[in-house]
Amino acid sequence: LVAPRYYRFRRGGDYTLPLRGWSVPEDGVVSALDINLRLCKSAEKGQTKLVESCLRAGADVNFLDFTTPYNHTPALWAAWGGHPGTFRVLARAGADLQARDRMDRHA
Repeated sequence: LVAPRYYRFRRGGDYTLPLRGWSVPEDGVVSALDINLRLCKSAEKGQTKLVESCLRAGADVNFLDFTTPYNHTPALWAAWGGHPGTFRVLARAGADLQARDRMDRHA
């Protein structure tokens, strides 16, 4: 049995996203939470194409990443990671550029 290379995400349509280290759900369908968390991690790493895929799949461009003590949005992750191309994609998608993290920093 070979694991699939992509997840399917259904919300008003079918989208595919690369696995990149995710565990594979049995039905191959990921939740909106998974998509939003993947958006944050992709922004942090500067993976612009994956950020675009997450946004097309319906990820929230202003999602607060609660998995760290900072509560960064994807735009904050991209800015602090030094990824201007990814930051521009998020800004064009409607990211709140004045959003602040727990330490009162913004993008």
